[in-house]
Amino acid sequence: LPYKGNSLIINQINLFKKLEIKKIYISINYKKDLIKFALKNYDKKNLHFIEEKKKLGTAGSLSLIPKNEKKDIFLINSDVILKCDVNNFLNFHITEKNDITIMVAESDLKIPYGQCIFNKNLSLIDIIEKPTIKNFYNVGAYILSNRVLKKIKSGEFLDMNILIKKLIKDSTYKIKVFKIDYNDWDDYGDLKKMKELIE
Repeated sequence: LPYKGNSLIINQINLFKKLEIKKIYISINYKKDLIKFALKNYDKKNLHFIEEKKKLGTAGSLSLIPKNEKKDIFLINSDVILKCDVNNFLNFHITEKNDITIMVAESDLKIPYGQCIFNKNLSLIDIIEKPTIKNFYNVGAYILSNRVLKKIKSGEFLDMNILIKKLIKDSTYKIKVFKIDYNDWDDYGDLKKMKELIE
């Protein structure tokens, strides 16, 4: 995907290089040959492909990372553009000693209708005209401890939200969110947004 005179994946790789992350894994399945071709001239010393023989979900492919890796993993979805200071994200994870740190974006959702609040007997309690509701959205960027990777079974389909829900139930795992402003990221996975970014 084109982005700023280059491709989105190169933009993400350059982000990690600025953070002095020395080992980058790219999980590939769909269009894998095209992705490999696009990166054929890139520095292979830092770049490693992990190939899914079948789709493993947003967390399942982490089971393909070599077991001897002891450091934390910075995971980002392929359609995410971060415009915030990512060092703050990393420092928060380290300082808080989290097992998982999830980047979330704050946004106000404006409801164009009157919100009716009522009880289980359908008796109206209140009506709020065109309220604004504050929400926090999962951006698609995470930092995971090596301890979390051990919970992912090899070859098993697993999405990140399911993994996180499982670990929330285990009080021994420390899971926190890191808040950014809604304008500090872009989602290339949305067709309308993609057209805006390309144009």
